[in-house]
Amino acid sequence: MMLETNLPPRYDILGLGVDNLTLTETVDLIQAWVEAHQHNPTESGKMVITANPEYVMAARRDPTFRQIVAHAALRTADGAGLIACGRLWGLPFKRRVTGVALTHALAQLSAALTIQNKSFTLFLLGAGPGVAQEAAAQLQNLYPGVQIAGTFAGEASPDSDAHTTAQVRATQPDIVLVAYGMGSLKQDGWMFRNLDDTGAAVAIGVGGVFDYLTGRVSLAPPLLQNLGLEWAYRLYREPWRWRRMLALPLFAALVLARIPAHRFKHLKNS
Repeated sequence: MMLETNLPPRYDILGLGVDNLTLTETVDLIQAWVEAHQHNPTESGKMVITANPEYVMAARRDPTFRQIVAHAALRTADGAGLIACGRLWGLPFKRRVTGVALTHALAQLSAALTIQNKSFTLFLLGAGPGVAQEAAAQLQNLYPGVQIAGTFAGEASPDSDAHTTAQVRATQPDIVLVAYGMGSLKQDGWMFRNLDDTGAAVAIGVGGVFDYLTGRVSLAPPLLQNLGLEWAYRLYREPWRWRRMLALPLFAALVLARIPAHRFKHLKNS
């Protein structure tokens, strides 16, 4: 099992550090954090984000968001754009670690640990009214024995923090999956403000995962996923996202402009 003292390499992608690890390594690290917290509940919780190019660009333009993202203990490479950037710069990521894949993997682990009489509980927070509850039911169907501590839609507003946090804390979860919108101040700001008050070992921003689990939003076909064109599929299905997608061309331009510098650096160090 990966220990915190042996964290994966962190690549600097336009100012945002993104960790280079596989899904299995990510789950192992989160499990280690949970077990450490169970032995010492006074330890601060660990915040995890699944990053994409929108995260990078948001952190570049918004100092508040940049501070929040910098607080995360782990930042996985979710977006295909980050994977492409790594290849172009000679910093290849091992694999993408998406919020969807991570949610499934943690639910599967929770079910497996149930057989061993070990606690590994998940709390599903966010999305629309009733969505988290439906997502929990879907995970229970897929992974019998998964330990769901509770669900709550709540609100990401600071004015609602005390009430929402109380709902989570009452169930004493190990992990809180937070679905208030990927790459937004709402989701990551909520974790930044409230993780320690929940008593959980880990909080993970999972964006629209609950909507995917319940069938409200469909994932891109495998071919588009493999080509890194999920953004185009999402824009087709959700055209209101066009303003957020404007960050992608600028991200691509900045990445391409820095290829010579990264190649020169590799030649110099070789």
